[in-house]
Amino acid sequence: LPPRGFGKKSIEIITQYAYKNSLSFSESITKLGNEKNSEELSSLQRKTIQKFSNLLDEISNLTKIETLSDLINIITSKINYRDFLMDQYSNFEERWDNILELQTLAEEFENYPIEEALHLFLNHASLVTDDNINRTTDSAVTLTTLHQGKGLEFQAVFITGLEEGLLPHFRSFDDPSSMEEERRLCYVGITRAKDYLYLSRAFKRTLSGKTSPTIPSRFLKEIFTDSNFNQKPPEMHKKPTINPIIKPHKSKFRTGDKVHHNIFGNGIVLYTKLINTDVEITVAFKKPAGIKKLAESFSKLHKLVKN
Repeated sequence: LPPRGFGKKSIEIITQYAYKNSLSFSESITKLGNEKNSEELSSLQRKTIQKFSNLLDEISNLTKIETLSDLINIITSKINYRDFLMDQYSNFEERWDNILELQTLAEEFENYPIEEALHLFLNHASLVTDDNINRTTDSAVTLTTLHQGKGLEFQAVFITGLEEGLLPHFRSFDDPSSMEEERRLCYVGITRAKDYLYLSRAFKRTLSGKTSPTIPSRFLKEIFTDSNFNQKPPEMHKKPTINPIIKPHKSKFRTGDKVHHNIFGNGIVLYTKLINTDVEITVAFKKPAGIKKLAESFSKLHKLVKN
């Protein structure tokens, strides 16, 4: 996306060509785009394929020099993705906000070398729906939106992001009917709770690449005018059981270890740090590489054995 002149027939030709010549799909695109005497393609199809091949090459070269967040920005700009959303969807702003949030997420991986950062980022940003999840127990957390929560009930409900601009959404500020719909949605969320309700907000939040302080949602003030909500919530009778799904990864590297990296050369481990289920290794390489932070699971870092 956006569509660029590829029809089912063109994709079929590219796929068959890749299969016959033991090529990847992108390699097949490059070969066919440069094959001037191919009888399988019309001149228009060949021109379209060649143009797309050039775009792939350009993006591939960018991955070696740009940060992830810049890369996302450049790619979406080159393919006019925002214009495509504007033409196709009435809620294009919401869809474009998702792209900006993707850029914000990518900024968290900018301390890693680009190739490792890309692996980490794609792994972290993978989307999982309820249909993909193997539920082995009923005592699991359900992540849902206010819209999707209609008709459901839970023992405990946590509503997050009660801030002006999120709930209510900033697009409802100038429209009384939209503001009333936001208020109704908040009410829907609150009434999903059977026994316990937790309302929270952040004091500052990063949205669309910008970090700024937040303003508490007007709904909080409306809710807490009712004295019933001023009571301290009862303590949970049972302590929740936590079953760890993923065990922390233990690093094989220690401070002072001499190591080798295929790109950066030889270096010395300064320190290691556990981040989620992976280990971040800070290594001082010889110039020009300098100090780098690497994810152990993707770094292909080798410990140099003393002779």
